[in-house]
Amino acid sequence: MNNQLDLPDYLLPDFDTHRLLFINGSYVEQWPTIHYASDTIVIGSLRQAIKQIPKQVFNWFHQTDKNNNKPFSKLNTALLNDGSIIHINNQITLDKPVEIIYINTSESIRSNTTDNNAIMSQTRNIISLGSDAKMTLVERFIGTDQSQYFHNNLSVILLGKGASLKHYRIQEESSEAFHLSNINISQQQSSRYHHCNITLGGTWSKTDINVNFTDEKAECLLNGLYVVGDQQLSDLHLDVRHSVPSCTSREQFKGILYGKGRAVFDGHILVEKQAQHSDAQLSNHNLMLTRDAEVDTKPQLEIYADDVKCRHGTTVGQIDPQQLFYMRSRGLSETTAYKLLCLGFAGEIIDSIEEEKLSEHIYKRLVQTFNEHVFQQRLFNGN
Repeated sequence: MNNQLDLPDYLLPDFDTHRLLFINGSYVEQWPTIHYASDTIVIGSLRQAIKQIPKQVFNWFHQTDKNNNKPFSKLNTALLNDGSIIHINNQITLDKPVEIIYINTSESIRSNTTDNNAIMSQTRNIISLGSDAKMTLVERFIGTDQSQYFHNNLSVILLGKGASLKHYRIQEESSEAFHLSNINISQQQSSRYHHCNITLGGTWSKTDINVNFTDEKAECLLNGLYVVGDQQLSDLHLDVRHSVPSCTSREQFKGILYGKGRAVFDGHILVEKQAQHSDAQLSNHNLMLTRDAEVDTKPQLEIYADDVKCRHGTTVGQIDPQQLFYMRSRGLSETTAYKLLCLGFAGEIIDSIEEEKLSEHIYKRLVQTFNEHVFQQRLFNGN
C-alpha cells in the first residue's frame, strides 16, 4: 500500500465502532469487524453480500430501487462500485456505532506512482432496521489533499415499526471534489430518525434528503451545518412528506459563509389532506462573514390538512456588532471574538451529535478552517 496514504491518520482517536472502509468506491478489508449472522445482523460490503445472501439483498433492492428514478440515482445503479448493507433484525440494539469511511484519492494505492486522472466513485448504502431495532450510523467522506474526483453516493433507509436510527454524516471532501448525496428515508409507525449533516469540504456539494412517513406517530429530526468559502458551492434540498396523520418533523439547518462562498437551501414540507395532526417545523439560519458571500434560501410549507401545527422561517445576517463589542470589551481580540461567535452559532447543531468523539472532531475542523481560510486571510467583515 502507498506509504502516502496512512489509513490510521483518518481514524478518530478512541472512537470504537464497527468500521467499513471504501477507497475510491471499493471496499477494503482493513478491519475484521463485519458481521454476517443469518437474518439477525448483516453489516458489510454490498458486493460481498450479493454473493453470500443474494435472496435477501435482491429483496432489499426490490424495496428500495423503485424510488430511485433521478438521473444520478440511475447512474449510481449502472456504474455501482460497491457500498454498504446494514440490516438489524427486530428488537436488536447494536452495541456500538457503525462507521462508514469513504476515502477518495488520486494517489495510487498499490504503487508509489501518482495517478493524476480524476476519479468517479459510485457508492450505495442499504440500511434496514426491523421493528424496535436501534443503532447509530456515522458516515465520513474524506478526500486527500487536492485530489480531483466525483463521488455519487446513494443511501436508502428503511425503518420498521418503533425502530430508531441516529445518522451522522460528515463531509470533508477534497477542495477539488464534486460530492453528490441522495438519501431516501421511509418510516413506519412510531419510528424515529435523527439526522445530522455537516458539510465542510468539496468545491461543489449537493445533498438531497427525502423523507416519507408511511404510518402514524413517526418522528423525524433533520439537522445540518454547512461552512462554505471561496470557490465552494453547497446545495441542500429537503423533501419531507407528511402523507399520514400524527407524524412529527423538525428541520434546522445553519450556514456559515465567508469569502465568495455560495450556498443554496431548498426545504420543502408537504402535508397532505389526510395527514391531520401533523407537526412540522422548518428553519434555516445563515451567518455571512463577508459581503461577497451569497446564500439562496427557500423554506417552503405546502399544507392541505386543517388540523396541523406547522411553521417555517429563515434568517440571513452578520455578526451582531453589540455582541462583538461586548466580547472585545472583555479583552478579546477581534479575531478571537469572531471565532467564538461563529463557534457559538454552529454549536447548536454540533451539540446535537451524541457521539462525543465525533462532535469534538467537528469542532477542531471548524477551528482549523477558521484559522486557515477565514481569519488568517482576514476574510471577514470590517477589514
